[in-house]
Amino acid sequence: MTFTSDRAWDPLPIRVLTWHHILNMAMVRCVPFVLSQQIYLCVIILGSLVSRALHEMKGEISHETNDYLTLLEAASEGDWKIGSALNRTAMKLQQWDVTHFKLLKFTQLLNGHFRWILLAVYALDYLTILCLSARMITQTAHTSMSYLFVLGSVALFGAYISILPIPLIQVLDRVRP
Repeated sequence: MTFTSDRAWDPLPIRVLTWHHILNMAMVRCVPFVLSQQIYLCVIILGSLVSRALHEMKGEISHETNDYLTLLEAASEGDWKIGSALNRTAMKLQQWDVTHFKLLKFTQLLNGHFRWILLAVYALDYLTILCLSARMITQTAHTSMSYLFVLGSVALFGAYISILPIPLIQVLDRVRP
């Protein structure tokens, strides 16, 4: 079959040029897939940024807590020249509270705007895995290259629904008290 052959859909009685078929496949399969995965990756990147910010804030809080406890021990021993350091700690505490509230609001916005999109992407990727698995079970993939393509596709879509959402799960774990 050549690029200008009209037998792209054999054995169906429909005559379609090969380059029409390739263009159709690109516009109907590839472009929507790439666009949906871009949305998915953008949400995951935003979620990982929130997760990283919460992790760094938690590290700062634990470091400042240790410093504060040291200051309190010094104050209990009679060193009363630490008032400015305690005021600085109180200001940082207010900043962390505001930052944490902003991160919670941002997480809530992400969840509100992308909840159904993420559900649809997850469901469609899962259905794709099921369809590709059915193709292997029913042995409609006749060549070894076809089997290799199906196995690679199952691995790719499996990674999409199991590995990529890990930053979103981390945000949920870090946002909870």
